[in-house]
Amino acid sequence: MTSILIALALSKPHLGLLAMLGLSYYEAARCGLRTMFILWARIGVACLVLCIPLFIAYPNWIPDMLAAMGKNPPWAYPSIFVFFRKTLYGWGTLLWILTTLLVVAFNFRLWKKLPMKTALYWSLALAPLTTPYVGSWDFVVLLPLLIFTYANADWKRKMFIWVAYVIAWGIMARIQMMPGSLNYYFWWVPLWFIGAAALVTDWKKIPDQRLL
Repeated sequence: MTSILIALALSKPHLGLLAMLGLSYYEAARCGLRTMFILWARIGVACLVLCIPLFIAYPNWIPDMLAAMGKNPPWAYPSIFVFFRKTLYGWGTLLWILTTLLVVAFNFRLWKKLPMKTALYWSLALAPLTTPYVGSWDFVVLLPLLIFTYANADWKRKMFIWVAYVIAWGIMARIQMMPGSLNYYFWWVPLWFIGAAALVTDWKKIPDQRLL
């Protein structure tokens, strides 16, 4: 069942990459590389099984999907990658690579120190910071972390989350009402809410699992 649920979650692999890296690290550190490879194999099989209806209904769906993606019009995605490229041009790609490496390293540290569920929430929330391909509708991956953080916060921290949310909502509403508003203008949203969650989290009260 776990493999099937992960396979379903990977329908948007760019949002699940950090979580998969974390789960792989967790399995390798806890049970060894063999268990990690078995997990990968089960997820691969689950992905193939779930795709069987597609092959039955329309066997040519893979090349047609790739062709359709190649015809998509240019789109300024609300990602750090696009923001860096638009503001720093050639240097933007290098800065994005460095940022991604730092986020991946931070992700591994979270999986090393935090309980699996907590680390998974953080991995999902961090995903929009690393992928160049993301839409503002994909920012729903921030919700598990925000809900978890809010549920475990005292009333002062809860108030902080509400204030951060209201400010973000106001800015987003203002942007949406601007003439010529673009999805790209919401690139800052993941940074805003991840920063709010990091400030609110009482890191000392989180159990330290120390896998290695």
